[in-house]
Amino acid sequence: MRLLQTRDAARLATDMSVSAADWLSWMTPKLSADDQEKIKMFAKDADKGRDRTEASAKALLARAESLNLDLSKGVLSFRIDAMKHLGSVNYSELSTKSAGTPSPLG
Repeated sequence: MRLLQTRDAARLATDMSVSAADWLSWMTPKLSADDQEKIKMFAKDADKGRDRTEASAKALLARAESLNLDLSKGVLSFRIDAMKHLGSVNYSELSTKSAGTPSPLG
């Protein structure tokens, strides 16, 4: 949601991606040589992951713009309402009366 409000794809990519420094912070002398090489490889490719995340964010923003979706002017909030009743639906085509599927329509 922050991306749609701020329209800052670069910031989102930086915040959401693991940096080379993050990967290298896992390096300890206790790791095997093979694990150290894997971490170095992940660190080397960290910028590619950030670039892919930024490209995806830009694509999402372009799609939102094509739909005239502007969420930058307001405060968004979410609310979850629990269902008050859970019933079941029985289908007359079924041979047993106990067969049915749960339905929120009750």
